[in-house]
Amino acid sequence: MTRRLRAAVLDYDAGNVRSAKRGVEAAGVDAVITSDPVVAADADALVIPGVGHFGTCSRRLRERGLEAIVRSFIAEERPVLGICVGMQLLYAGSDESDEPGLGLLPGRVVRFPSDAVVPHMGWDVVDVARPDPLLDGIDGRRLYFAHSYYAVPDAIDHVLARCQYGGERFPCVCARRQRRRDTVPSGEVGCGRSARARELGHDAAQRGAGMNTTTAFELYPAVDIRDGRAVRLTQGRADAATEYDDPIDAALRFAATGTRWLHVVDLDAAFTGEPRNRHLIERIVEATGCDVQASGGIRTLDDIRAALGFGAARVVVGTMALTDPTFVPAALEIAGDRLAVGLDAQGETLRARGWTEDAGDLFEVLGRLDALGVARFIFTDIETDGMLSGPNLAMLTRVADATGAAVTASGGVSSIADLTTLASLHQRVDGAIVGRALYSGDVDLAEALAAVASVQR
Repeated sequence: MTRRLRAAVLDYDAGNVRSAKRGVEAAGVDAVITSDPVVAADADALVIPGVGHFGTCSRRLRERGLEAIVRSFIAEERPVLGICVGMQLLYAGSDESDEPGLGLLPGRVVRFPSDAVVPHMGWDVVDVARPDPLLDGIDGRRLYFAHSYYAVPDAIDHVLARCQYGGERFPCVCARRQRRRDTVPSGEVGCGRSARARELGHDAAQRGAGMNTTTAFELYPAVDIRDGRAVRLTQGRADAATEYDDPIDAALRFAATGTRWLHVVDLDAAFTGEPRNRHLIERIVEATGCDVQASGGIRTLDDIRAALGFGAARVVVGTMALTDPTFVPAALEIAGDRLAVGLDAQGETLRARGWTEDAGDLFEVLGRLDALGVARFIFTDIETDGMLSGPNLAMLTRVADATGAAVTASGGVSSIADLTTLASLHQRVDGAIVGRALYSGDVDLAEALAAVASVQR
C-alpha cells in the first residue's frame, strides 16, 4: 500500500516555516516542521527555508545540528529544496558574510551591482533557461521577488531560470539534478533511508542536547492599520496618529529585510470593535510569507478562529483577557501556545479597549493569567509608546521576573542600541515590537536584525 511522500521543513529560527509547509502540502506532499535532527533524518525530502542574514542563518543551522542532515541528504541524492537564503546556504559563501556556507553546490552568492536599487522587490518576468518539471507553467510569468543577493552557480547547467534586474540576468532557480530517479516503486517509499542518516540524526540530537537552547531574540516590525492605511499612534491616542503608507507595501518592505515576524494591528477594531481591516491582514499573510502576529479588537472566540483561519501564526488578545475571567481558558483551548496576552500599562495600571479604560493592577492580572498557562505576554509601556524615548527597562524586568512565560517588549524603542539592550536584558524577554523608529528611519531593520542576532543571550 502506498503512502504519500513526507518532507521535513527545517525550523532553525531563520525561515517562514509555516508558509513553506503550506506550499509543500499544496504540492501533494505531507510536511512536518521540525528542528529535531532525528525527525528530519527520517523524512523523504528536506525543505530549507531561509530569511535574513546569510551568516546568521548559516550559524543557526549548524548550532541546531542540522548541517549533517543536509549533507547526508545531498550525498544520498535525496530531494532537498532550498528557499531564498535556504538555497544560498548550499553554496560555499556569500558577499553578505564571512560565515561559510555548506559548499554543497559549486558557486557563490553575490550582491546586486552597486548601481542597482536593493532590495530587488516587486513582480518580474521569469525566463526558463532549461525545461524542467519544477518549472511547468512558469515560463514568461511574473513572480514576486524580495532580495538583495543571488546565487551564481559555477555549472551553467545548474541554472533553470533567470530574471532581469539591475542590468543583470541573474539566476533565480538553480538545481543539481540527481543521477537516479526521485520516484520509487509503489509501497517502497522511504525504504531507501539509510541507517547512516538515522545515526547522523541521533548524533546531532545528542550534540544539541548539551548546547545552549536559549531562544533567539525576535524583532516584530509593526504594521498598525487604521482606515486602510499604515499609521503610528503616540501613547495610543487615536487623535495623535501619523499616517505613513499602504500597509501591504510596508509589510513587503519589512519582509524584504529577512524578518521572520510581523506584528499587525487592526486599530479600527481596537477602538470600535469592528474588524474593518481583516482583509488587509489576510493579504499581508499571503503576500509576505512572514509569521504574522495579529492584534487589535480580538474580543470573541470566533475572532480568534478567524485570525488563525486566515493564517496568523499568533493571536494577541487584550481587553477580554483582562476583563472576562472565563475568556482566556476558552481561548487557550482554541489557540494553545499561539495565544498571547497583551498587557498595556500606565505605571502599574492596565488599560483596555484601545487604552480608553482602566483594567486592574498589572501584577495581579499577570499572576492570574500566568497561572492559567499563557505562553506569552506582550508588555507595552504606554508612557513610552511612540515617543522614541527608550524602553522602560525597569518595568520590563519586573514583568519578566513575575512570570514563567515569554515576554515581548513594546514601546519606546528609538535605536538599535535599545534593541541590543533588550536582547540581553532578561532570559524571558525574547523579542521586541518596533514601530515608529522604523518608519522615521531611526532604526534600519536589516541592521537591527543582524545586531540582535549577534547578542549572546
